[in-house]
Amino acid sequence: MTTQAKRKAAPKKSSAKRKPRTDADRARDRKAKAKSAKENKRLDAYAKDTLGTGKVESKVEELLLKEKQLREDQKRIAQLLKNQRKVIEKQQALEKKQKEEARTAEARARMDAWLKENKALMRSLMKELGWKNADMVKKLGLSKGVVNAAKKGEHAG
Repeated sequence: MTTQAKRKAAPKKSSAKRKPRTDADRARDRKAKAKSAKENKRLDAYAKDTLGTGKVESKVEELLLKEKQLREDQKRIAQLLKNQRKVIEKQQALEKKQKEEARTAEARARMDAWLKENKALMRSLMKELGWKNADMVKKLGLSKGVVNAAKKGEHAG
């Protein structure tokens, strides 16, 4: 619908005259204009005080500087958290390595104790049965290293 068609379709306003303005209406309008003028003067004075002296510009610069500092602080905090995670991961890896080393040391100690106890027994069995190292390997399914280590009283590995 075109603008002209809308105008034609719109209801016509009544041709009745407005009621005449009273003195009270005129006084109210004068008061509103005076108030508005007073507010405009106040705003103009504020603008002169702040804009002319650079107060607003310095405030904006101050806020921008604070925002920049906050971003830098956020970056530093993120880096600290990343470093803290790395330290924790390294600490956990070190603890795991220490536990493994402790288990290995315990296993070596047990193997050494067993070999000391059974070295003499193994030699006496070999003599009684007439076995050599090669026979021990074949018949018992042991490796040469294990048999030699047992004879010497050491552990293989």
